[in-house]
Amino acid sequence: MLVPAVALALPQGGQVTARSASIAHSGNTLTVTQTSGKTAIDWQGFSIGAGQSVKFRQPGASIAQGGVVLLSA
Repeated sequence: MLVPAVALALPQGGQVTARSASIAHSGNTLTVTQTSGKTAIDWQGFSIGAGQSVKFRQPGASIAQGGVVLLSA
């Protein structure tokens, strides 16, 4: 099955595995909104293509203070 490159230019298969967050895709942007003090998300793939963006929104903290860790298996 062929998939357009744009469809693969953002993180894929995000599943919240601890606490709570929402993951929303709109156009060229993926937004992760954390709704608890801490959260864990398991991604099938995490890449950001040219012209795409990923936003992390955390309650009361900047991304640097929040401790985002990206792992791939």
